[in-house]
Amino acid sequence: MQWSVKLAVLSMLITLVPIGGYAAEGPPQLTRVIVQLAPGGPAPESMAQDVVGRFGGRVGFVYHHAVLGFSAELPEAGIEALRRNPVVVSVGEDRLVSIAVHDQPSGYDRIEADLAPAPSSDLNAEFPGAARGTFV
Repeated sequence: MQWSVKLAVLSMLITLVPIGGYAAEGPPQLTRVIVQLAPGGPAPESMAQDVVGRFGGRVGFVYHHAVLGFSAELPEAGIEALRRNPVVVSVGEDRLVSIAVHDQPSGYDRIEADLAPAPSSDLNAEFPGAARGTFV
């Protein structure tokens, strides 16, 4: 009888204590970031591999020319560690951006354009100096 009670208590303790780092909350959420490094610091490749090795995640691209740095998918702990690192200039979200086209809405009155005379195809009639190449 004693063994069965001890075995029941031990099995309860084992189920309550997570074995491994992610058993209770699952794998950490990864965020895509671009990390800019200060000139004269460590090589971007080694810095990226070091952060991923310590905190987990994946290295994306490594930048050497326009920007010195790298892109990576990292957990929040890795991102916070990078923000505290004096060699890191900035840590920003790696996201898709696009250029918005500015469309003029219909009914927009642009500097009384509707009141201006329609242009003529005869430049000499409207601008007599155009033929001679003199404009004021």
